[in-house]
Amino acid sequence: RDFQFSDHLFVSPVIQPKVQRQLVYLPKGNWYYFWTGQPSSGEIFVNIMPEQIPFFVREGAVLSTYPIRQYTSEKPIDELTLYVYYKNGVETSRLYEDAGEGYAYLDGQYCLRTWNAKGTADSFSIQQELNGDWLPPYEKVKIFLVGFPTYVRQCRVDNAELPIKEIRLRDRALYTITVSPDFKRITWNA
Repeated sequence: RDFQFSDHLFVSPVIQPKVQRQLVYLPKGNWYYFWTGQPSSGEIFVNIMPEQIPFFVREGAVLSTYPIRQYTSEKPIDELTLYVYYKNGVETSRLYEDAGEGYAYLDGQYCLRTWNAKGTADSFSIQQELNGDWLPPYEKVKIFLVGFPTYVRQCRVDNAELPIKEIRLRDRALYTITVSPDFKRITWNA
């Protein structure tokens, strides 16, 4: 019943009513529980909230989210949100975007974002490569860094220092910044 969706997501759907705790067998590697940022490896129990499907994100992944839209021609979104998951090592993530209808993508009217993440014990960076000629409608990207092992003291975006905001989640910290969609490199340092 559990399944892996792409290289970076693992879903454990609740298939029985009134379940409050569920045992999840995670694939090899290290994972973060999406709803809390709790790191995990191996089989674990998760507490189930009725409105949340239990899913996990592989360490090093860059997970993109948009506001809910009912159809492609709905009002354009103004912000892309990225959840960036710390990893001591390297990982690659991708996001393909286009207009959502028509065939202009055949003529290069698409945007393929490739993020290469690299982490050490005291720093973490993502480098972004852009391909295609389509320009997404949003003007900003909000980024949440999840799972950094120590306190982040500095964040640099394309060699310029940028102030970051720390958000506390239980005993863990999330770090958030807002940047331009065409950034090249972001580095967080302890």
